[in-house]
Amino acid sequence: MTKRLRAAACAALALAAAAAPAREDGELLARINAYRAAGARCGSETMAAAPPLAWHAALERAAVLQAQHMARIDGVTHSGADGSNVSQRVSAQGYEWGRVGENVAAGRDSAAATLTQWMASPGHCRNLMGAQFELVAVARQERPGTTYKHYWVMVLAAPLR
Repeated sequence: MTKRLRAAACAALALAAAAAPAREDGELLARINAYRAAGARCGSETMAAAPPLAWHAALERAAVLQAQHMARIDGVTHSGADGSNVSQRVSAQGYEWGRVGENVAAGRDSAAATLTQWMASPGHCRNLMGAQFELVAVARQERPGTTYKHYWVMVLAAPLR
């Protein structure tokens, strides 16, 4: 997967409420949806197969900002640079959510390895498999010279109804 963080791409995405994923994001989305279609064991909980997710630009913007923040602080956190949580970051991107969740990770250099890492963690796995979610975006920030080098954020949501 190429870097998700290009200033021009972020600016262009700010204009879109939802967008079809780029090729590499489409491949990542297909992997996520393959996990969801198969069902999973998340710790001691068996999760049934879940409907596929769609990529969403506002969620991507929220994920990009958090991945950038994690790279800057050389750490993994659910707290934003301004102390915000994922629901506040998603709202700030103009998305009216009914449900929202976030997975964060660092250290893996590929989307496939990061998805495997999340699926091995019961809480992250439950988020990824949650049938309550309809939308997703994942961002990656690379920062050579830091402890983890690769920082990942997945944001999941469903609209306010």
